[in-house]
Amino acid sequence: MPNKKLLNVIFPFLLLLFSILIANFYFKKFENNFFNKDNYKYSSLYQEDTISYYFPLSDKIINDKSEKKSFFISGDNYINSFLYPRIIYIFNYIFNNNEKIFNEEENKVLLKNHEFFIYLQILVFYFSLVFLYLTIKRDLNRNLSKIICFFLFLNPIIFQYHLSFYTESLFLSFLILSICFLLRSKKIIHFLFIGIFIGIMYMQRTVALIYPLVILTYILLLNENLSRKIFKFISLMSGMILILFLIGFHNLNRAGIFYFTPTQTKLDLQTYLEAEIIKKSEKISYNEARKKLKNFNSDVLKNYKYNLSNEAER
Repeated sequence: MPNKKLLNVIFPFLLLLFSILIANFYFKKFENNFFNKDNYKYSSLYQEDTISYYFPLSDKIINDKSEKKSFFISGDNYINSFLYPRIIYIFNYIFNNNEKIFNEEENKVLLKNHEFFIYLQILVFYFSLVFLYLTIKRDLNRNLSKIICFFLFLNPIIFQYHLSFYTESLFLSFLILSICFLLRSKKIIHFLFIGIFIGIMYMQRTVALIYPLVILTYILLLNENLSRKIFKFISLMSGMILILFLIGFHNLNRAGIFYFTPTQTKLDLQTYLEAEIIKKSEKISYNEARKKLKNFNSDVLKNYKYNLSNEAER
Protein backbone atom coordinates (compact mmCIF):
# COMPACT_ATOMS: atom_id res chain seq x y z
CA MET A 1 0.00 0.00 0.00
CA PRO A 2 2.76 2.56 0.83
CA ASN A 3 4.46 1.74 -2.50
CA LYS A 4 1.21 2.37 -4.34
CA LYS A 5 0.77 5.74 -2.64
CA LEU A 6 4.35 6.66 -3.47
CA LEU A 7 3.78 5.71 -7.11
CA ASN A 8 0.64 7.88 -7.21
CA VAL A 9 2.76 10.84 -6.13
CA ILE A 10 5.86 10.17 -8.23
CA PHE A 11 4.19 9.21 -11.52
CA PRO A 12 2.45 12.59 -12.11
CA PHE A 13 5.73 14.41 -11.48
CA LEU A 14 7.50 12.10 -13.91
CA LEU A 15 4.89 13.02 -16.51
CA LEU A 16 5.54 16.70 -15.86
CA LEU A 17 9.29 16.16 -16.14
CA PHE A 18 8.79 14.22 -19.37
CA SER A 19 6.76 17.07 -20.86
CA ILE A 20 9.49 19.58 -19.92
CA LEU A 21 12.07 17.37 -21.64
CA ILE A 22 9.92 17.28 -24.78
CA ALA A 23 9.70 21.08 -24.66
CA ASN A 24 13.51 21.33 -24.38
CA PHE A 25 13.93 19.01 -27.37
CA TYR A 26 11.49 21.23 -29.28
CA PHE A 27 13.52 24.34 -28.41
CA LYS A 28 16.79 22.79 -29.56
CA LYS A 29 15.30 21.68 -32.86
CA PHE A 30 13.40 24.83 -33.86
CA GLU A 31 14.71 27.75 -31.81
CA ASN A 32 17.54 28.54 -34.21
CA ASN A 33 15.50 28.27 -37.40
CA PHE A 34 14.77 31.83 -38.48
CA PHE A 35 12.37 33.57 -40.80
CA ASN A 36 12.03 37.18 -41.91
CA LYS A 37 9.04 39.48 -41.92
CA ASP A 38 9.09 43.23 -42.58
CA ASN A 39 12.89 43.22 -42.23
CA TYR A 40 12.65 41.56 -38.82
CA LYS A 41 14.29 38.23 -38.11
CA TYR A 42 12.36 35.88 -35.84
CA SER A 43 12.57 32.29 -34.59
CA SER A 44 10.31 29.59 -36.00
CA LEU A 45 8.99 29.18 -32.44
CA TYR A 46 6.85 32.25 -33.06
CA GLN A 47 3.74 31.84 -35.19
CA GLU A 48 2.00 34.32 -37.51
CA ASP A 49 -0.57 35.55 -34.98
CA THR A 50 2.19 35.92 -32.41
CA ILE A 51 4.24 38.18 -34.67
CA SER A 52 1.28 40.10 -36.08
CA TYR A 53 -0.86 40.63 -32.95
CA TYR A 54 0.36 39.43 -29.56
CA PHE A 55 3.96 40.67 -29.54
CA PRO A 56 3.20 44.09 -31.12
CA LEU A 57 0.40 44.72 -28.62
CA SER A 58 2.67 43.73 -25.73
CA ASP A 59 5.25 46.24 -26.97
CA LYS A 60 2.52 48.87 -27.39
CA ILE A 61 1.65 48.48 -23.70
CA ILE A 62 5.34 48.99 -22.86
CA ASN A 63 5.30 52.23 -24.89
CA ASP A 64 2.10 53.39 -23.23
CA LYS A 65 3.48 52.67 -19.76
CA SER A 66 6.63 54.65 -20.59
CA GLU A 67 4.29 57.56 -21.40
CA LYS A 68 2.82 57.23 -17.89
CA LYS A 69 -0.48 55.78 -19.12
CA SER A 70 -2.37 53.44 -16.82
CA PHE A 71 -2.05 49.74 -17.57
CA PHE A 72 -5.87 49.59 -17.71
CA ILE A 73 -6.14 52.05 -20.62
CA SER A 74 -2.98 51.02 -22.47
CA GLY A 75 -2.77 48.92 -25.61
CA ASP A 76 -4.23 49.12 -29.08
CA ASN A 77 -7.51 48.25 -30.77
CA TYR A 78 -9.10 44.95 -29.76
CA ILE A 79 -8.32 42.69 -32.73
CA ASN A 80 -8.54 39.12 -31.43
CA SER A 81 -7.43 38.07 -27.94
CA PHE A 82 -7.76 40.74 -25.26
CA LEU A 83 -6.00 38.80 -22.50
CA TYR A 84 -3.12 36.92 -24.11
CA PRO A 85 -0.98 39.94 -25.16
CA ARG A 86 -1.35 41.30 -21.63
CA ILE A 87 -0.20 37.98 -20.18
CA ILE A 88 2.86 38.20 -22.44
CA TYR A 89 3.41 41.78 -21.25
CA ILE A 90 3.25 40.73 -17.57
CA PHE A 91 5.64 37.84 -18.26
CA ASN A 92 8.02 40.21 -20.04
CA TYR A 93 7.77 42.66 -17.14
CA ILE A 94 8.63 40.01 -14.54
CA PHE A 95 11.32 38.06 -16.40
CA ASN A 96 12.84 40.63 -18.76
CA ASN A 97 12.30 44.01 -17.09
CA ASN A 98 10.00 45.04 -19.95
CA GLU A 99 12.62 44.74 -22.67
CA LYS A 100 10.93 45.29 -26.02
CA ILE A 101 10.26 42.18 -28.09
CA PHE A 102 10.77 44.00 -31.39
CA ASN A 103 14.41 45.09 -31.31
CA GLU A 104 14.67 47.91 -33.86
CA GLU A 105 18.46 48.18 -33.57
CA GLU A 106 19.08 44.52 -34.44
CA ASN A 107 15.91 44.07 -36.54
CA LYS A 108 15.07 41.02 -34.48
CA VAL A 109 11.96 39.69 -32.75
CA LEU A 110 12.78 37.96 -29.48
CA LEU A 111 10.89 37.35 -26.27
CA LYS A 112 13.76 36.62 -23.93
CA ASN A 113 13.35 33.60 -21.65
CA HIS A 114 10.52 32.39 -23.88
CA GLU A 115 11.18 28.84 -22.75
CA PHE A 116 9.88 29.77 -19.30
CA PHE A 117 6.68 31.04 -20.86
CA ILE A 118 6.21 27.63 -22.48
CA TYR A 119 6.96 25.92 -19.16
CA LEU A 120 4.34 28.09 -17.48
CA GLN A 121 1.73 27.06 -20.04
CA ILE A 122 2.55 23.42 -19.40
CA LEU A 123 2.39 23.95 -15.63
CA VAL A 124 -0.97 25.69 -15.77
CA PHE A 125 -2.41 22.83 -17.82
CA TYR A 126 -0.82 20.27 -15.49
CA PHE A 127 -2.34 21.79 -12.35
CA SER A 128 -5.70 22.22 -14.06
CA LEU A 129 -5.69 18.46 -14.65
CA VAL A 130 -4.72 17.84 -11.02
CA PHE A 131 -7.73 19.91 -10.01
CA LEU A 132 -9.87 17.98 -12.50
CA TYR A 133 -8.76 14.69 -10.97
CA LEU A 134 -9.56 15.91 -7.44
CA THR A 135 -12.99 17.00 -8.69
CA ILE A 136 -14.13 13.98 -10.69
CA LYS A 137 -12.68 11.27 -8.43
CA ARG A 138 -15.53 11.94 -5.99
CA ASP A 139 -18.10 10.69 -8.50
CA LEU A 140 -16.06 8.46 -10.79
CA ASN A 141 -13.80 5.51 -10.17
CA ARG A 142 -10.36 6.78 -9.15
CA ASN A 143 -8.55 4.72 -11.77
CA LEU A 144 -10.88 6.01 -14.47
CA SER A 145 -10.24 9.57 -13.29
CA LYS A 146 -6.49 8.99 -13.55
CA ILE A 147 -6.81 7.56 -17.06
CA ILE A 148 -8.86 10.59 -18.21
CA CYS A 149 -6.27 13.05 -16.87
CA PHE A 150 -3.36 10.99 -18.17
CA PHE A 151 -4.62 10.94 -21.75
CA LEU A 152 -5.57 14.61 -21.65
CA PHE A 153 -2.08 15.52 -20.53
CA LEU A 154 -0.26 13.41 -23.13
CA ASN A 155 -2.68 14.00 -26.00
CA PRO A 156 -0.31 15.14 -28.80
CA ILE A 157 -2.92 17.43 -30.39
CA ILE A 158 -3.41 19.28 -27.11
CA PHE A 159 0.27 19.17 -26.15
CA GLN A 160 1.37 20.93 -29.34
CA TYR A 161 -0.49 24.05 -28.23
CA HIS A 162 1.58 24.24 -25.04
CA LEU A 163 4.69 24.56 -27.21
CA SER A 164 3.31 27.53 -29.13
CA PHE A 165 2.49 31.16 -28.48
CA TYR A 166 -1.16 30.66 -29.33
CA THR A 167 -4.14 31.29 -27.09
CA GLU A 168 -5.30 27.66 -27.12
CA SER A 169 -3.03 26.32 -24.37
CA LEU A 170 -4.20 28.63 -21.60
CA PHE A 171 -7.75 28.55 -22.93
CA LEU A 172 -7.87 24.75 -22.62
CA SER A 173 -6.57 25.05 -19.07
CA PHE A 174 -9.26 27.62 -18.30
CA LEU A 175 -11.87 25.35 -19.86
CA ILE A 176 -10.88 22.45 -17.61
CA LEU A 177 -10.94 24.73 -14.57
CA SER A 178 -14.40 26.02 -15.52
CA ILE A 179 -15.69 22.43 -15.66
CA CYS A 180 -14.24 21.81 -12.19
CA PHE A 181 -15.82 24.99 -10.81
CA LEU A 182 -19.16 24.02 -12.33
CA LEU A 183 -19.13 20.51 -10.88
CA ARG A 184 -18.22 21.87 -7.44
CA SER A 185 -20.77 24.70 -7.45
CA LYS A 186 -23.83 24.32 -5.26
CA LYS A 187 -24.82 27.85 -4.24
CA ILE A 188 -26.24 30.58 -6.45
CA ILE A 189 -23.31 32.90 -5.67
CA HIS A 190 -20.92 30.29 -7.07
CA PHE A 191 -22.44 30.81 -10.51
CA LEU A 192 -21.64 34.53 -10.32
CA PHE A 193 -17.95 33.66 -10.00
CA ILE A 194 -18.26 31.07 -12.79
CA GLY A 195 -19.74 33.83 -14.97
CA ILE A 196 -16.77 36.06 -14.17
CA PHE A 197 -14.42 33.21 -15.04
CA ILE A 198 -16.24 32.58 -18.34
CA GLY A 199 -15.78 36.29 -19.02
CA ILE A 200 -12.03 35.89 -18.45
CA MET A 201 -12.09 32.95 -20.86
CA TYR A 202 -13.84 35.24 -23.38
CA MET A 203 -10.95 37.68 -22.99
CA GLN A 204 -8.65 34.84 -24.03
CA ARG A 205 -10.83 33.44 -26.86
CA THR A 206 -14.21 34.79 -27.91
CA VAL A 207 -15.67 31.31 -28.48
CA ALA A 208 -16.36 31.32 -24.72
CA LEU A 209 -19.33 33.58 -25.50
CA ILE A 210 -21.43 30.52 -26.30
CA TYR A 211 -20.49 28.64 -23.12
CA PRO A 212 -23.37 30.03 -21.04
CA LEU A 213 -25.69 28.05 -23.31
CA VAL A 214 -23.82 24.85 -22.39
CA ILE A 215 -23.99 25.74 -18.69
CA LEU A 216 -27.69 26.57 -19.06
CA THR A 217 -28.27 22.99 -20.26
CA TYR A 218 -26.41 21.73 -17.19
CA ILE A 219 -28.50 23.95 -14.88
CA LEU A 220 -31.76 22.76 -16.42
CA LEU A 221 -30.75 19.14 -15.76
CA LEU A 222 -30.20 19.78 -12.05
CA ASN A 223 -32.72 18.31 -9.67
CA GLU A 224 -33.86 21.68 -8.29
CA ASN A 225 -36.89 23.93 -8.44
CA LEU A 226 -37.27 26.29 -11.40
CA SER A 227 -36.77 29.53 -9.48
CA ARG A 228 -33.39 28.37 -8.17
CA LYS A 229 -32.33 27.40 -11.69
CA ILE A 230 -33.36 30.86 -12.98
CA PHE A 231 -31.37 32.64 -10.26
CA LYS A 232 -28.30 30.51 -11.01
CA PHE A 233 -28.43 31.43 -14.69
CA ILE A 234 -28.99 35.12 -13.89
CA SER A 235 -25.95 35.03 -11.58
CA LEU A 236 -23.91 33.35 -14.33
CA MET A 237 -24.85 35.96 -16.94
CA SER A 238 -24.31 38.82 -14.48
CA GLY A 239 -20.72 37.71 -13.91
CA MET A 240 -19.98 37.40 -17.61
CA ILE A 241 -21.67 40.70 -18.52
CA LEU A 242 -19.54 42.41 -15.85
CA ILE A 243 -16.37 41.35 -17.70
CA LEU A 244 -17.82 42.40 -21.07
CA PHE A 245 -18.59 45.85 -19.67
CA LEU A 246 -15.06 46.12 -18.29
CA ILE A 247 -13.66 45.39 -21.77
CA GLY A 248 -16.07 47.93 -23.26
CA PHE A 249 -15.17 50.66 -20.77
CA HIS A 250 -11.48 49.94 -21.28
CA ASN A 251 -11.92 50.63 -25.00
CA LEU A 252 -14.09 53.67 -24.25
CA ASN A 253 -11.38 55.20 -22.02
CA ARG A 254 -8.60 54.27 -24.43
CA ALA A 255 -10.14 55.09 -27.81
CA GLY A 256 -13.44 56.87 -27.12
CA ILE A 257 -15.61 54.02 -28.40
CA PHE A 258 -17.44 51.37 -26.37
CA TYR A 259 -17.14 47.86 -27.80
CA PHE A 260 -16.31 44.40 -26.45
CA THR A 261 -16.17 42.26 -29.59
CA PRO A 262 -12.84 41.99 -31.47
CA THR A 263 -12.57 43.57 -34.90
CA GLN A 264 -11.42 40.22 -36.29
CA THR A 265 -15.01 38.96 -36.04
CA LYS A 266 -15.97 41.52 -38.68
CA LEU A 267 -12.91 40.90 -40.81
CA ASP A 268 -13.59 37.16 -40.88
CA LEU A 269 -16.95 37.77 -42.55
CA GLN A 270 -15.23 39.76 -45.27
CA THR A 271 -12.36 37.30 -45.60
CA TYR A 272 -14.35 34.07 -45.79
CA LEU A 273 -17.92 34.89 -46.82
CA GLU A 274 -18.45 38.09 -48.77
CA ALA A 275 -16.35 37.18 -51.81
CA GLU A 276 -17.94 33.72 -51.95
CA ILE A 277 -21.44 35.23 -51.84
CA ILE A 278 -20.61 37.68 -54.65
CA LYS A 279 -19.00 34.90 -56.66
CA LYS A 280 -22.08 32.66 -56.51
CA SER A 281 -24.72 35.36 -56.82
CA GLU A 282 -23.11 37.05 -59.84
CA LYS A 283 -21.55 33.87 -61.28
CA ILE A 284 -18.05 35.30 -61.57
CA SER A 285 -14.63 33.98 -60.54
CA TYR A 286 -13.37 34.28 -57.00
CA ASN A 287 -10.61 36.70 -58.02
CA GLU A 288 -13.15 38.91 -59.81
CA ALA A 289 -15.34 38.85 -56.73
CA ARG A 290 -12.40 39.88 -54.53
CA LYS A 291 -11.53 42.70 -56.91
CA LYS A 292 -15.13 43.92 -56.98
CA LEU A 293 -15.29 43.84 -53.20
CA LYS A 294 -12.02 45.74 -52.93
CA ASN A 295 -13.29 48.45 -55.31
CA PHE A 296 -16.53 48.69 -53.36
CA ASN A 297 -14.64 49.18 -50.09
CA SER A 298 -12.42 51.83 -51.67
CA ASP A 299 -15.49 53.71 -52.92
CA VAL A 300 -17.09 53.60 -49.46
CA LEU A 301 -13.93 55.00 -47.84
CA LYS A 302 -13.69 57.73 -50.46
CA ASN A 303 -17.35 58.76 -50.51
CA TYR A 304 -17.88 58.82 -46.76
CA LYS A 305 -14.36 60.07 -45.99
CA TYR A 306 -13.63 57.56 -43.26
CA ASN A 307 -10.38 58.01 -41.39
CA LEU A 308 -8.99 54.55 -40.66
CA SER A 309 -6.39 55.96 -38.31
CA ASN A 310 -9.33 56.80 -36.04
CA GLU A 311 -10.36 53.60 -34.29
CA ALA A 312 -13.99 54.72 -33.99
CA GLU A 313 -14.29 54.83 -37.81
CA ARG A 314 -12.66 51.50 -38.63
